[in-house]
Order: sequence, then structure tokens, then C-alpha cells
Amino acid sequence: MRIIQQKDTGSYTPIGQTLPHRETLVNQVRQNTNLPESLRLYITNATCLIMDFRNNRNVAHPGQIDVNQLDASFVINTANWIMGEIVRLEDGSDPVSAQNDINKIIERKIPVIEEIGGNLKVLNPNLNTREKILLCLYQKYPQPLNDVYLIQNIKYNNSSRFKTYLKLLYVKESLVDYSKGVVILTKRGVAWVEKNISFEVSV
Repeated sequence: MRIIQQKDTGSYTPIGQTLPHRETLVNQVRQNTNLPESLRLYITNATCLIMDFRNNRNVAHPGQIDVNQLDASFVINTANWIMGEIVRLEDGSDPVSAQNDINKIIERKIPVIEEIGGNLKVLNPNLNTREKILLCLYQKYPQPLNDVYLIQNIKYNNSSRFKTYLKLLYVKESLVDYSKGVVILTKRGVAWVEKNISFEVSV
């Protein structure tokens, strides 16, 4: 919205300050025929739609279909389109560079972990056992997991050594809580995963 505002007026509301009312800002931009049609109409509409998802659909949904994932996929793809279109409009003097940047934005990615039939599958083979444990726990957080379930899903052959990993994560790093065969990520563990593990794998 601030980019749209900048293009329309030559200045934008500083980060940390509240933007003007969205309808006022958008209506003003739509009337500015000096702007590219894509910015004036399509980018503004797509941005408004993403903001509506953030404001109105960030809630628990009833029923058995996980629409949170569906919503997230829509928002990510729409945001990628917006960024790609902005790059196209801004970098017209160097088409090759612009195309390379757009390709990076729209590059197909897959999630780093997938749930299939109640089982977890880590899709990044480069992660070590410790990282896979934390990622599986993150995927199910705040639900605790049985250590046997973790061993089976990570496909680790030595159960004694695997439980040693869990004890180290519990005792030395405080990334998990581990008691009576049940493991759950701590808030410190959540922060570690979000900081250190990429959630996407490029195809």
C-alpha cells in the first residue's frame, strides 16, 4: 500500500504510522490515469484482497477441511504476483534483470515438511536428525508427540541413540520438554526453528 501511495503522490506514510483509510487511498489511486493500469487496478485489488484475508479470515474455521492452508497458499501466490508485477513495472530499462528477478519470485517451492495419512515426511534431505526432530515437533506444535511416533516418521534405526538426541534437546538446550516418552517443543524451540530452518524447498 505504501508503494502504491508513493507512486500516486510522490510520498508515503512512514512505517510505524497509520496509513490513510484504505478506501480513500485506493479510490484516489484508481482515478490517477497517469499510473500504469496494472498498478492502478490490479495491484490495488490484489493488495486489498490480501489485507481482507489477514483481517477477516485469520480465525479458526469449523469443519474438517483445513482452509487455513488453502488461504495461506492463495495469499503467498498473490503476494508473489504483486511483487513480480512491481519488479516488471520498475525495472523496464533492463528486461533481462527484471525477468531474472521475477523468475526468482515465482519459482515453484514446496514445503519443507508434509503430512501424509497422519505421518510426517521431511522433504529436505539435507537436514540432520536434530533438525528433523525439531521440525516435526514444530509442525504439530502445540500438540505433543510420542517419541516412538517421531522415530518412525524420521526413519531412525537406533531408538536408544534417538532418545539420546531428545534428552540433549531437553537437558542441554531447553528446546523441548521430554517426559515419559512424550515430547513437545518449548517456546525457545519454536523460536529456534523459525530462525534456523527454511520452510521451503526449491524444486
